[in-house]
Amino acid sequence: MKRKRLVVALITLLLMFTALFVYRYANYRNNIYYYDTQVDYDYEFKESNLIILDYLDNSVTIPEDIGEGFTAFLKVTVQATFKGKWSTPSVEISNGDKSVLEYFEDGAKGFRYLNISNLLTEGETRLNFSANSLRINNQDAELIYFKNEPLDDKRILVIGTHPDDAEIAAYGIYSQYSNVFVLNIKSGESGPFKYDEVYTDSILHYRKKGQLRTWNSISVPLLGGVHHDSILNFAYYSNLEKMYKKKSQEFPATFTKATDINVYRKQNFSFLKDSITGSSNWEDMVKNLQIIVSHVKPDVIVTPYPALDAHKEHQYTTIALMEALKADSISEGELYLYSNHYIINEHYPYGNSGGTMPLPPNFSNAIYFKRIYSHPLGLNRQKDKLFALEAMHDLRPDTEWRFGEQALRKAFQTAKTEMFNGDNSYFKRALRSNELFFVVPIADIYDADVVEKLITEIPDPAW
Repeated sequence: MKRKRLVVALITLLLMFTALFVYRYANYRNNIYYYDTQVDYDYEFKESNLIILDYLDNSVTIPEDIGEGFTAFLKVTVQATFKGKWSTPSVEISNGDKSVLEYFEDGAKGFRYLNISNLLTEGETRLNFSANSLRINNQDAELIYFKNEPLDDKRILVIGTHPDDAEIAAYGIYSQYSNVFVLNIKSGESGPFKYDEVYTDSILHYRKKGQLRTWNSISVPLLGGVHHDSILNFAYYSNLEKMYKKKSQEFPATFTKATDINVYRKQNFSFLKDSITGSSNWEDMVKNLQIIVSHVKPDVIVTPYPALDAHKEHQYTTIALMEALKADSISEGELYLYSNHYIINEHYPYGNSGGTMPLPPNFSNAIYFKRIYSHPLGLNRQKDKLFALEAMHDLRPDTEWRFGEQALRKAFQTAKTEMFNGDNSYFKRALRSNELFFVVPIADIYDADVVEKLITEIPDPAW
């Protein structure tokens, strides 16, 4: 009788644990995917090349005239298996000893665009596919491809709103080419009260945070080989949206209430530091952007895509840039637009670090671009990018891990997040085998309809 009761109790506990796991996992799914994962991705490629290929027996052959120097996507229909509804499905795509791994949403079904850019070689390319928790049946597949513009001889301006934005989006680009300028707009003093174990005074805390992050933004590009004169932080400390709405008004620091714009700006050591003038207002920020653009004379400007990046300050960074370009009637060159906080889903890209940065979920044909550029990151450059992110104080664990009982609580919270909410850190989302950019000619920003598309947030899917 006792044994029977024990068995019943164990079975009851097992059922309760299973029910709890299913409930928490369902919440996890709802917290990650704000859309139906069984709906087709929908992109309109107006100026791309497109051919139909036979996807047969888990392989496809790419024509010999589409090789290195192209960005290419293979549009196929996928369907997650039963296991793939509960664990992240993926496909490994290989070409000889080269391979990439692309991840999908749990339960993915419908059209998806596989990023095969890193695998293209001179001559005919045969790609083999090995799916995990996913089915890709024999079908006609669309190959969409764009000719890349070589960047070796281009002047490149990389703009990040906050310290770490340039690294997350474009460390691979700025660490590879010699003629690069890295500009940050803000000091980064705002955000969570992260170092409360060290500072009880919030003013002192945020002042130190701004100092550290400004220094990070100036020093980390040195790891990528950027010349010290080609690194600058404007060190604005107030809210960019407020500055935009009252363009001539001077705003104090949001958290420290400082009014001296040089409180963080004085940390710059580029010879251009004395060219940056004015106070904490929108009009002066636009003028300072004009100064940098005039100095760099960029062929390529890497900057956030306002309609695709959910962070308001990222949006207003590029709005300010467009004002500066128009003020000087600049129309040559291209914008390489990125999103560090994808508007539909902050967890994009899915899966583990090292996987590809694929085309993001999109269902409305609302994304404006002339072409797409996938910049490859080899394994060594991915490792370098890892340490560049590690050098950013705001991306590290906060200071509670240094204190016994708090460290234990932090470890428990981390394990809980891994089990039920998923790791959403930049070390998982940004460390990929490529960086992805939507390319728009600067000349297009003189078209009011185009600007409307660039700055109007794409609609949330109404599923």
